[in-house]
Amino acid sequence: MLLVAREWPSSIPGAPARHSADYASMWAGAHVRPIPATTPQLRREAAWLHRAVAEFSRQVEAEPWCGVTRTPGVEYLEAPDQGYRQQTKETFERETGLGGYRKLAPAEVPEGVMLAYEYDTFCINSPVYCEHLLRKFLLQGGKTLEKDLRSEWEAFTLRNGVILVVNASGTGFGDAKSFPTRGLHDNSDLIPHS
Repeated sequence: MLLVAREWPSSIPGAPARHSADYASMWAGAHVRPIPATTPQLRREAAWLHRAVAEFSRQVEAEPWCGVTRTPGVEYLEAPDQGYRQQTKETFERETGLGGYRKLAPAEVPEGVMLAYEYDTFCINSPVYCEHLLRKFLLQGGKTLEKDLRSEWEAFTLRNGVILVVNASGTGFGDAKSFPTRGLHDNSDLIPHS
């Protein structure tokens, strides 16, 4: 198995001490924050979430150093849609696999909040978690190649007999439908011009 990337978590030998702003995993914060499964796509995502929650639970117990921790989650919604309003402890736990769901009483929430609830969830330290996953991959015999691919199709030329390529490029190799939703994508306004 070969893992190809332009940048790596800092645990890999030869990795740069600094990472570009485009390497989101080194800057990303991550927590499990589910939304009600009210559409076919959200139901598919809820099934994936349920499996992820089971795996995070396993990792927290078996590999407490992996960068995943349990944490309380609290949601404050000013204008909840129908999915949130109809959500119950049973539907939340069935959809997500997360426990501890409790709707907060009006006296427990700030003014202007229409619905609030708490639940047990996970927080992921992305740099630590990426390093952990890479370390496991390498220890199980995986190989790495540092390369700036220009297309997902280029990955098929790196070895003979490639049968599967997982595109985790983030910005989709120029696909206009794939773009950052947070942070600065074009920071040219921050660079002084002469």
